[in-house]
Amino acid sequence: MTPAGRNRAASAALVGLYVAGAGVALPDEARRGALHYLVVATIGWGHLLGSLRLRRAAPRSALRVACVAVALANALLLYLLVLGRWPVLVLGMLAISVWHAAENDAALEQAYGNGHRLGPLSRSAGARLAGAGPTLLVVALAGGTLAPAELGPLGTAGPLVAAAPSLAAAGGAAAGLALLARGERRRLGLLLAGAGAALCALGTPPALGFADVFAAASLHHLVSWLLLLADRARADARGEPVRSRALLRRLGAAHAAPVLVLWLLPLADSRAAALRSLLLAPPLYLFASLLHVAYTARLRGVGASPR
Repeated sequence: MTPAGRNRAASAALVGLYVAGAGVALPDEARRGALHYLVVATIGWGHLLGSLRLRRAAPRSALRVACVAVALANALLLYLLVLGRWPVLVLGMLAISVWHAAENDAALEQAYGNGHRLGPLSRSAGARLAGAGPTLLVVALAGGTLAPAELGPLGTAGPLVAAAPSLAAAGGAAAGLALLARGERRRLGLLLAGAGAALCALGTPPALGFADVFAAASLHHLVSWLLLLADRARADARGEPVRSRALLRRLGAAHAAPVLVLWLLPLADSRAAALRSLLLAPPLYLFASLLHVAYTARLRGVGASPR
């Protein structure tokens, strides 16, 4: 098995065991969802902070920083207002986050051959299908967990929006068939085609809640990335031990802040409960994830179009 294959297998096994264990230990969906949001937020906010700390940014003027901060605050406010009126927007935000995870997963082979670092975004049709297929399937699963009132708040648009999970499942299956027709990523193509067809026929399993889908999709990316960084640290330790230790220190510092705020601080100060609730909620995390996707895409750039 290739290093990328071991990464995927280990991540899928760990996340699968966690989600299954949570389902058995906490059959109540509300309690299970609270646990999922806590786990994802603890690792996820560390991931988002680490992506900033692991890269050196050019100096910025105070005025520019202030303008960017105000723009982001206004964008967040608008996003929360729109989300309150049309909760279905959460599916779009989740789709962006999942596409980022799927694109990273598809580029793992390249990363392991490039010093454990991702290269530019690919423009190839195969890479786009590999990112779009899993994204559509996750949206189909998540959409099937939302109540009809949340899916169709626009009245006449309700039936179309309510059909979004089925349409997304069909799109995921189509992406898998397209990969098979192109002779690329055949295992992924078979998985997408089969899962998409099953979702079209059976719909989202009734035992699943939105938090289960959100946790599984988010944690697979987060765990896979931690495994990639662990492999990078081990590789550096053989030739550049100082660099390896620096990487581990930065990772530890990035993940210490979420642990402090989400697990330890509320025990000592009840006033931190409001901040904790805000950081645990998927809407804010998905908004930050959107910024993370844009930031990392800008850093990586886009590769040349295939001939």
